[in-house]
Amino acid sequence: MASNGTIAIDMHAHVFSPSAKALMDKHYKPSEILTPDRDPYMFFAHPASMAVDNEAIPSLVPKMINLEPRAADMDKTRVDIQIVSPVPIQFYYWTDPELGNELARVQNDDVSALVKGDPDRFVAMGTLPMQDAAASVVEMRRAVKNLDIRAFIISSNIDGVELSDLRFDPIYAEAVKLDVPLFLHPFGFTDGARLRPFFLHNCVGQPLEEQIAVSHLIFGGVLDRHPGIKICIAHGGGYFPYYAGRMDHSWEYRPELRATIDKPPSEYLRDLYYDTVVFRPDQLEYLVDIVGVDRVMMGTDYPFDMQEFEPVSFVESATKLKEGERKKILGGTAAALMGIG
Repeated sequence: MASNGTIAIDMHAHVFSPSAKALMDKHYKPSEILTPDRDPYMFFAHPASMAVDNEAIPSLVPKMINLEPRAADMDKTRVDIQIVSPVPIQFYYWTDPELGNELARVQNDDVSALVKGDPDRFVAMGTLPMQDAAASVVEMRRAVKNLDIRAFIISSNIDGVELSDLRFDPIYAEAVKLDVPLFLHPFGFTDGARLRPFFLHNCVGQPLEEQIAVSHLIFGGVLDRHPGIKICIAHGGGYFPYYAGRMDHSWEYRPELRATIDKPPSEYLRDLYYDTVVFRPDQLEYLVDIVGVDRVMMGTDYPFDMQEFEPVSFVESATKLKEGERKKILGGTAAALMGIG
């Protein structure tokens, strides 16, 4: 808990579904999955980065399938509640719709069953078979009604299809109808050949994916077609909030941008939500200034090495923010958005 007595909620933490892995093992060998169109994160990883990831797996797995080790970590970092979501490596959007639907169902069953082990400290976020919009709508309804899933994680593109594609509109419409947020979290960068060395496929590629995805949501009219939709962008929104001036300048002077939206793209930033995984307090303060404090929620990216290891202390270190603002970021906004408490 934060020093001011505020309930601290981590809205960005991941779990792994053993059931989905077992299902995939029946259909595919690892060598069949490791292609750029199926697994861009692993495919474009440099061997040095692959070695580091592989070395970390034994310590990561227990934290991703059991509550005890993550609860202990939460106690150390003063996190009261985690909203846990399926890990992006298990999106599986490239599978055929029937298998994709089954994979989403077993993941949602797994994450729901896991949080029931300690419902006071954990809240479930589910996944969707986004390659099949109709199936996604059905699964969304089942997960919300039967599994108490409060939100859904989606990638920055769906097997190469941008999120602005009209095929996804039924999913967005249902999310508005059910009043459930969507959490946009990329899985690698889809054209990462130049980003292999120095872990660039993650530290540069992931926020670049978010920049592209947010651009498609704005210029593709998703936010206009679905007023009230609640979409949270991981990693502080990627690059977009911090270089929105160039997007606005482009909109002002390039007619092809004004053909799709009638206000500057930066104005849409306040229609989205963001986590605090930006690692610098001044960057967090800038994000709050750009999008508003009611749009920012504490997150970690637990349990990976790219997580914010001291999330409560990090938010508290943003001293230019008022205490009331930090209180909202630490837990108030996430509680209201996810129906916690």
